[in-house]
Amino acid sequence: MEENINQKTGIKNFKKREMILTDTNRNLITSIIQNLTKGSDYRITVDINKGKRSLPQNNLLFGHLYKLCADYTGHTVDEMHEYFKLEFLSEVRNIMGKDVRVVKSTTKLSVQEFNEYVEKIINFGKSNGIKFDL
Repeated sequence: MEENINQKTGIKNFKKREMILTDTNRNLITSIIQNLTKGSDYRITVDINKGKRSLPQNNLLFGHLYKLCADYTGHTVDEMHEYFKLEFLSEVRNIMGKDVRVVKSTTKLSVQEFNEYVEKIINFGKSNGIKFDL
């Protein structure tokens, strides 16, 4: 990433920069936009920050749900992770004329998507006699 400091404002300008807009940095982001070099074109994308799963959510998934499923089935935690991703996070897409199964990474899930994924695993466990002490 190329960096230079605007001598007038002291603000670092990057060729590409991603920031999360909050109430505390709104003025900084406005200033960055106002101080972009005139005569150049810029792409500015605004998207809702969906957030990512938390460390406790990750521990629930790997340390509890996958572990109980692994113990119950005789598979490893990693095997359960791959199984559930394939079961609940995959879809078939046509790529270059071929149907290809694409599996979404759990790290790419929003908080809401992650909660739905966990719920599907819990329902799977319940329907297969696995007791989760939640």
